[in-house]
Amino acid sequence: MAGRPRKPKALKLLEGTAREDRNNSDEPQLPVRESHYLAPDWLSEVAREEWNRLEPTLRRSRLLTEGDLAAFAHYCSRYAAARKADQLATKARTNKAWAYWDGFARKAWDAMSKAAQQLGLTPAARGKVERGPEEKKDPLHRFLPPPRAG
Repeated sequence: MAGRPRKPKALKLLEGTAREDRNNSDEPQLPVRESHYLAPDWLSEVAREEWNRLEPTLRRSRLLTEGDLAAFAHYCSRYAAARKADQLATKARTNKAWAYWDGFARKAWDAMSKAAQQLGLTPAARGKVERGPEEKKDPLHRFLPPPRAG
């Protein structure tokens, strides 16, 4: 399927662009935990720091669910790889070594940027998100029908 990828309902709600007539009623609603998601064991130390820095924000925004953990781990892994390659390029003693590590860093930054866009972490992605009015949640709100569009 060519064209722009579809946005998940949670992102549309944050952006203020959700409309019932355009929503996919069959879109799966993946569970979101109240407690922290733990970083996978295989992530490097730098990747774990990035995970721990962003995980609470993404989880509270309901942009990180059980189904998004692999994509988030990929983002953190590419972030760590790009930082390491940048460090190695800076320390390179020859032009050939610098070119190798600089090329590696560029590819890692590109992969990280693509993952960041999917997770709503880029300035352009954040610019599309509108904060709605703060609502006091009634404890019974989940049992009430959604408000009608008028």
